[in-house]
Amino acid sequence: MAAFGVDAATLLEIGEAKVTPQDEGAEMSQVHTTKGLIARDRLEVKDIISDEPNARVIATEWFLDGEMVRRDVAVSILCGHALAGDQAEF
Repeated sequence: MAAFGVDAATLLEIGEAKVTPQDEGAEMSQVHTTKGLIARDRLEVKDIISDEPNARVIATEWFLDGEMVRRDVAVSILCGHALAGDQAEF
């Protein structure tokens, strides 16, 4: 902040910056799971990346005491299917 000519204490005084408990590390982030909100540090995380013939799949699995309680998946299609016919027919 000093590079802009204003220090952090001045910003706090004029209300342009707010410090939250999360910024201070007092509150752990929580993750939505099948068991409700669970502190992030209680979960084991496993990332799985697989290359399929026409897609790339990235999955993140979240475990609590060995039980999967959340799974996030992102699929990137590499090449779309060619459509036969005129678009006006749709």
